[in-house]
Amino acid sequence: MLIGTFTALYLLFWTSSSTPMMANLQQTEQRIKANVADDARRQQALQIVGRMNDANKAYSEQSRKVIKSLTALIGKRTTQPAAIEAALDPLLADDKTTREQLLDLRIQLKSVLTVNEWGAVFAPPKTAPAAGTRKTFALPRAEGHRS
Repeated sequence: MLIGTFTALYLLFWTSSSTPMMANLQQTEQRIKANVADDARRQQALQIVGRMNDANKAYSEQSRKVIKSLTALIGKRTTQPAAIEAALDPLLADDKTTREQLLDLRIQLKSVLTVNEWGAVFAPPKTAPAAGTRKTFALPRAEGHRS
């Protein structure tokens, strides 16, 4: 039963990254359209992002199927841990393959964009510190410490 609990936690927290990834890819497409002036490179970059999107969708579809079968296994008290692990193996393998594929595509995308375009497409978020917060963090001094 403990393995079932860990498996459920794994499925909840580590395999549900599809929606944020899709939003990031949509934002990447928008930024490419806005910041890449050269039409040929823009189209090439958008094709790469499209392949990233396809890989993410395929992974999401496959993981839904595996999660559905795992949920059925976990629901049975008689399920042996080895059966749960065997059912989880395809998800882990697909996860690794998809991550490698997305990394390869990101490297391809980086080779298409200029340094300035890359910085514009993947700019860090512009957030201001919340009102009343400090910009730096200092540890309290230990007792007896002199400066």
